[in-house]
Amino acid sequence: MRLLRRIGLLLLWSAYCALLLEAGARAIFAWTAGPSALVYGTPFARAEVRRQMRWDEMIAVRDKGTDEIDNEIGSYSKYHPGQHQSLIVEAPGKPATLLQPAGVASYPVTANNHGFRGPDFADAKAPGVARVITLGASSTYGYRNRNEETYPFYLRQYLNRALESRSCGEFRSFEVLNFGIPHLSSVNIHALFAAEGLALDPDVVTFYEGANETRRLKRKLYQRWLIGLSKYSVVALFLSTYWETQFETFTEADLREQSEGKSEFFLKHVSGIAEECRRNDVLFLVASQLARSVTLHRRYLSDFTHAQEVELVEAKLARGERIVMSEFLFLIHAQIMQSLEAWVKQNDVPYVDVVRAFDEQRMRNQLLTWVHLTAEGNQLIAQELGDAILTRFCASQQAAAAAP
Repeated sequence: MRLLRRIGLLLLWSAYCALLLEAGARAIFAWTAGPSALVYGTPFARAEVRRQMRWDEMIAVRDKGTDEIDNEIGSYSKYHPGQHQSLIVEAPGKPATLLQPAGVASYPVTANNHGFRGPDFADAKAPGVARVITLGASSTYGYRNRNEETYPFYLRQYLNRALESRSCGEFRSFEVLNFGIPHLSSVNIHALFAAEGLALDPDVVTFYEGANETRRLKRKLYQRWLIGLSKYSVVALFLSTYWETQFETFTEADLREQSEGKSEFFLKHVSGIAEECRRNDVLFLVASQLARSVTLHRRYLSDFTHAQEVELVEAKLARGERIVMSEFLFLIHAQIMQSLEAWVKQNDVPYVDVVRAFDEQRMRNQLLTWVHLTAEGNQLIAQELGDAILTRFCASQQAAAAAP
């Protein structure tokens, strides 16, 4: 009896310590990343939207793992209108603090009236306005950028400045809606666009993503438990991320196994978005996504093209060396981008080669993390997308206006 009492007290004490640790971690992250960290893992953190599965979809995914089922059913998450959070942005010259290294600062962001980043907008377009929706995840959202530094913000500026010297049919201005939500993969982006994007009657839709597709890895049982717990616990999320970045390594055989089927899954949902746009007479533009392996220091990135960095990492595997998680995901991402380029050529979909543009401008050093860019980098993306929109969309509008 005494032994059972001691075990019970030990369990209670362990639970108390775990809760105390979780509360402390949430308080720290709330200080550095915004108050939303306090409600991490709860329905208050983001608005989760799920559509009902059809019976044939249930049959198709019944034997898959939990994560794959969540992806297959086409759910997506977004922010609550008016939700506040803090982002870490560059702040050159800012000294280090107890919770932040030198050169960075916290930047407040508030979701608009539709739960996205950017200014509020009405459901109905104003007369004479061409509406552009930019689909993507954190690099579209602008995870390391201020409000006026995201590529959707620069894209609106670029397009409207161009209209001062050229015509675009009946349209007098452009409106750009930032539909980027961090962590979404292609299936989630597809579901988000079908549920909310089409109803906004866009004239142009752009797609810039692929990085989050690489995160769908086959995991060992203990890893699945930890990842599952990390959806609700800040401490578990930290431990899972730390383990991945500091201890996990991979071989060439791992690359073959883990990359299998990823490009096909990705292209299935890009194709779905393209088909939705075709049926609704919307111009769909696909862009290649810039990435890095984080193996090369940022100061050296401009000396290497994307293909050359891929060769550096592949050479490690060829020598029988193991590579770390960032290198591993970089190679999977490169395969997905290669498949995307082949797909757009085969299906005659307008393509914006952002990777090539950064190579030619020797601007790969504008990558802050493995996919997040500086303000200058986002300006180049906006310019590349803007030129493609003006060339294709405005040309078609002018042709329509000239037709008898």
